[in-house]
Amino acid sequence: MTENDQNKLEGYFKTGLFAIMMFLTLIATFHFYFAVQDVIGIWFEYEYESIFGAAFSFTVIVVCIYLIRSFIVSRN
Repeated sequence: MTENDQNKLEGYFKTGLFAIMMFLTLIATFHFYFAVQDVIGIWFEYEYESIFGAAFSFTVIVVCIYLIRSFIVSRN
């Protein structure tokens, strides 16, 4: 195996590992999001659940937009 082939193989391994980690992070993020929704239902009165749920969802959207702007858009 030549050094070029070994570098390619190492690059494929790193790319695959990155893809797996991103997939696991996505699953954990969904789990966290829905767990927080359940916690909101437990901690707050029924009348206020939708208000706090909306505030949490809005916060998630704002953080996602900020991360997209700072990491993806700034690199282009």
